[in-house]
Amino acid sequence: MAREEHKPFIYVSHQIEEIMPSITHVAIIKDGLIVYKGKKRDILTDEILSDVFGIDVSVVWEKNRPWIIVK
Repeated sequence: MAREEHKPFIYVSHQIEEIMPSITHVAIIKDGLIVYKGKKRDILTDEILSDVFGIDVSVVWEKNRPWIIVK
């Protein structure tokens, strides 16, 4: 029986909606520095993403995927 392996990988995207459910942690880079990092549900919040993007946004979670709505 094949054993399931969990290997870390880095996925780079500018589209929050592309973050797959299997991804557990994220890091947000702004001006070349990591400004936020941690569990995706703790980091991909209205407050943090509004700060990063410089506009008011809401994050809606559907099937463990984040979707951004501009307020």
